[in-house]
Amino acid sequence: MTTDHATHRIELATRIQRRRDFVAHLTGYAAGLVVLATTVARGASGPVTAAVTALAWATALSFQHFRHVLTGPVTPGDIETEDRRLATTRTAPVTSTPHPHEGA
Repeated sequence: MTTDHATHRIELATRIQRRRDFVAHLTGYAAGLVVLATTVARGASGPVTAAVTALAWATALSFQHFRHVLTGPVTPGDIETEDRRLATTRTAPVTSTPHPHEGA
């Protein structure tokens, strides 16, 4: 295995993990927001709202852990799937186009 190949696989694994983390955070945030909005809509205020906010926040933070437990770590199969997915969506390399206000 060459260094470039190993680096590529590490980058793919990192990409997969970041996507999983983002989804877990977004899911946790949305769930916490729903709980908080429901509590406020029912007329709760003061200490009740503070307690619900803290519990919703703690629950949202735990979503990442539970998602990791359910999906497991990034596997070589996940990396191969991501590599194939990217290979089918790749386009020509992006070239830098000078800004119109830059010198000729």
